[in-house]
Amino acid sequence: MEAKRVPAGFRILIAVSLFVMTFLLARPSDPSTEEQQRFWIKLAGLFNQRDIEGFVGIALLVICTMVTLIGYQIIVRVIEKQLNTKQ
Repeated sequence: MEAKRVPAGFRILIAVSLFVMTFLLARPSDPSTEEQQRFWIKLAGLFNQRDIEGFVGIALLVICTMVTLIGYQIIVRVIEKQLNTKQ
């Protein structure tokens, strides 16, 4: 008996969906509130960055990538486990 795998198209869809959802949830709202601005300014200050907008962009890219990589692995393993236990 052969183990079933998640098709590549679904894997790509899972990864893209996770990245987009994380980006939309993590990005600052427009217009941003005073609290959000203070948070990002303090966080950029910890890394000695003066360009706040650039720092926010890089931070979102890193955060979205990490959530996508970790979440993708978890979701694919859960789906494969369910596919293989139904046999």
